[in-house]
Amino acid sequence: MTSDRQAPPAVRWTTPHGGRWHDGRCWDAGRAPLPDERARFDRPVTGAVTIDARATVARVEVDLGDSRAAVTLGGPGLLVLTGADRFLGKPVALQVAHGTLRLAAPLRVEVAAPRFGAHAGGTLIVATPHVRAVADDLKLAVSQTGVLALRTGRWSSGFDLDVATSRTLGLGPHVIDFGGERDASPRLLAFRTFKEHDGDEFLIRDFRPGDQLRFEDDPRESTDPGKELRLHAARFAGAAHGGAARVERSGRFFYLVPRDCRFTVPAPESAERPASRPETAVQSAPPVPVAESARSGDAISLPGGRLLAAIAAERPALSIAVSGERGWSRPATLELPANAIGAASPSLLRLPSGAILLVYQAMLPDCATAVAVMSCTEPARAGIAGAWSAPRLVLGLEPDLRLANGRLTPGSDGLLLPFTSGRWAGILKSTDDGATWRRLGPLLPGPGAGLRFPAVAELAPGRLLLLAATATHRVYRSESHDGRAAWAPPTEVTTLVSPEAPLALTSLPGSAGLLVAWNHHSRRDDGRDRVRLSVATSADGARWTSPRTLTPEPAQIASCPTLAPIDGEPHRFVATYVQRAHPGSSAGVLQSVRLISAADNALLTR
Repeated sequence: MTSDRQAPPAVRWTTPHGGRWHDGRCWDAGRAPLPDERARFDRPVTGAVTIDARATVARVEVDLGDSRAAVTLGGPGLLVLTGADRFLGKPVALQVAHGTLRLAAPLRVEVAAPRFGAHAGGTLIVATPHVRAVADDLKLAVSQTGVLALRTGRWSSGFDLDVATSRTLGLGPHVIDFGGERDASPRLLAFRTFKEHDGDEFLIRDFRPGDQLRFEDDPRESTDPGKELRLHAARFAGAAHGGAARVERSGRFFYLVPRDCRFTVPAPESAERPASRPETAVQSAPPVPVAESARSGDAISLPGGRLLAAIAAERPALSIAVSGERGWSRPATLELPANAIGAASPSLLRLPSGAILLVYQAMLPDCATAVAVMSCTEPARAGIAGAWSAPRLVLGLEPDLRLANGRLTPGSDGLLLPFTSGRWAGILKSTDDGATWRRLGPLLPGPGAGLRFPAVAELAPGRLLLLAATATHRVYRSESHDGRAAWAPPTEVTTLVSPEAPLALTSLPGSAGLLVAWNHHSRRDDGRDRVRLSVATSADGARWTSPRTLTPEPAQIASCPTLAPIDGEPHRFVATYVQRAHPGSSAGVLQSVRLISAADNALLTR
């Protein structure tokens, strides 16, 4: 294997037979590898290495010195691979060379770094369907005579496929193997796209009628010009016509199959995702502009199908607007506190009494901030500024408190409002409909620069979940189970990648789970690049379904999402976000989008 540059320390497995991953006696450090270390296997292991809990490491590396030697990772636990600099600054999550690594069921593996796969003389056997990418643009690499062997019926992991540098180095072909002990059931191996290829020979072994080698994009038209799949280099071992390959499309997928007419692709109906698989939210209507020059905003539902929006504008003003049959009304300006010079991050909530509560961050002189509260007791006239009470500042809170828009949420015994103070996050609680507020429990720390833009939801009475963005490009979560906010230490949510940007969180009706809206990407060169605003659902806030894009164009710059249920329609939501023209803009157009969900925690199309 190529020598490391700036790689974290390696912890070696020293036991020649199997054992428990978390048994320190099996490792040369006297303990299991830490999250910022490498787990190294450089000798055969006769039994399985059992992972029965969560194990997080920078990467797993296997180099046994003999292609016939093997090691197996299995067990009911979760292996999280975050990646480590290996060569020329390229993160690698897992790599097998000169030996065989078997990933056995029911082990779950989550990969969050770009490269994962088999290298020179290495074979990666995937015998569990629970191996998947949890970030964008991750590659399964088969390089320098590496072999990927599929031993599970269906594997749709979310990786791109990368095969390169065999012929150019005078080596043999890359291999994908569908064989091994198997019944007559077909196997599916699915990738997002054929990411890179150098025209090297690409051999598919033991491919039988009914098997599928599937791509979401046409492998002949890769996103990397000059790296597209060359069909003359792909060959199916044992098939007619010398194993020549062809690409066929069925429905929204592309399939690589032998030219032999016995091999056909599935009909479009069966090529789509199974109906039983949970889907995440999609917009049920085009986004509707609410107001221009907006920095942030929030919207709630009114009786009769109308919406009420609060807009913090680029100029030092706070306004409200109401939707109707002819679109949104002209925003009406609200009064600010006497010494306030601006407003930001509004949150709206309709109380059980029918009154509407508006909470926002008042900007005061000398960069000070305060929480401001207003109410409207005449919802039918909520679009008229005179229907609102005078603003009132909440005193006695953290002096440098910061809010995020749309975060005010009801709890079983009061109102909850998350905030940040420096690198810490916390929760404010009110048990008198916003008249008074107190901090609920201690402040929460986070990694690096801390937690940013927190959002909270109640999973069950007394059980709170907090999600927050971080500078690590991962969302972190914490829970409180006792109703007094004795928060658990924040931990990474491996299935949510995000720049350091606002996210929104709300509960689905009937205790069906959670819905989140966030910028789904991890571009470490520019955390301000807030694109690909997406939505996903979860039963517990730890594992989330695959994201679906909320904005019509994924490349649109969109931020500050909010989510709120629609009155009288328990499975519908309104989302708002600010669409900006360019990254340097501090304001844009506030948009509203209606979403539709199903009672079984799956959000469906119209």
